[in-house]
Amino acid sequence: ELLGPFCDITDMFSGSEYPTANLYFENVWKIDMFLKEQSHSRDKVIRDMALNMRAKFDKYWSEYTLLFAFATILDPRCKKVFLKYCYKKLYDDEEKAIFKLSQVIAKLETLLKEYTMSIN
Repeated sequence: ELLGPFCDITDMFSGSEYPTANLYFENVWKIDMFLKEQSHSRDKVIRDMALNMRAKFDKYWSEYTLLFAFATILDPRCKKVFLKYCYKKLYDDEEKAIFKLSQVIAKLETLLKEYTMSIN
């Protein structure tokens, strides 16, 4: 039950010849949401395992989430709307979601400004 979503997402990435960055963000977000949900399980074994997995997930994926968020914003199919939706679901708080989105946008703008200055 706990490992099913991981298997499904791994199969999806393995089966795709060219997985794109926006797919990574969406599926990493799904894993994060799943672990969040399971960390409140009534089953103590599942809950403890999910909490342990979530700690490792946060440790290893927190750095990459920003890059995937950039790719999601730049994807014309997703843009900021999808990112805001994901953050609202993840944080259960619209204000926190908007703050997180504004942080991502500010960092992307900084990156673009630095790039523009470097080519001029």
